[in-house]
Amino acid sequence: MNGNRYASRKFLLALMFAVALIVGLFTGHVSGGEFISGITIITGLYAAADVTQDQLSRRAPPSPEQPPLGIG
Repeated sequence: MNGNRYASRKFLLALMFAVALIVGLFTGHVSGGEFISGITIITGLYAAADVTQDQLSRRAPPSPEQPPLGIG
């Protein structure tokens, strides 16, 4: 991981759906129960994807060492 978890596509997608739910709640298109359900689903999917990505990155074989460049 590059250390900037807030710039990942996964986080930005979750944020976009959360903002859409918040806008829907304030404009009256989404009720309170639907808002809570939607946020719960978004949070659960984000957490599951984060755990899956972490587990897959731990299983990945180490990258081969690059030979040093230059005269030697």
